[in-house]
Amino acid sequence: MDVITPHIFSPFEPRQDNLTFGLELEFAIAYIPPNGQNPNPKDPRQVTGIVTGPRKTWIANLRKHVATTLRSAGISAVANSPYSDDPTRGTEPFWSVKHDDTIKGPQLEGHLFLPIEINSPPFYFGSDEPFREIETVCKVMKENYIISCNRSCGVHVHVGNGLQGFRYEAMQNLLAIIWTFEPQIETVHPLHRVNN
Repeated sequence: MDVITPHIFSPFEPRQDNLTFGLELEFAIAYIPPNGQNPNPKDPRQVTGIVTGPRKTWIANLRKHVATTLRSAGISAVANSPYSDDPTRGTEPFWSVKHDDTIKGPQLEGHLFLPIEINSPPFYFGSDEPFREIETVCKVMKENYIISCNRSCGVHVHVGNGLQGFRYEAMQNLLAIIWTFEPQIETVHPLHRVNN
């Protein structure tokens, strides 16, 4: 039997307050190829042993490694292919570790980088628990991996109303606000993302 966490959306246990949100966190993770030398062995973050076997399996290995690291910190996580065609996508009660081909790693002497995207489960608005879980995920990633967040990376926030969708009037109001205040809204984004 699956355990449903109260702050995570479940299509099987709907609530009156179905307003939900979810995150996509995009970044690149440093690694050392098999038999490579760690240029900074005093850094406690893991760069060796993340990828093993043939090069074509490295991204899958990294997804599994990250999911295992999150689970060891008490976060429910799975490694998924971004190309899977799962009809339940977006309703899973776990963090999903994927890769994103649009993410480009930096040139850092002695390290190579692979792209990673971590998607949160859909959370209910209205409590602090989702934010504590997001903070834990970010802390675990920062403490265990060398991470790069450059211009090819981003954070996406998805807002929903459970599985019901939004009423037409609510969408009409939202679009009117966005259209009216687009210049002001764009000021929260760095310039390189405004026309992206």
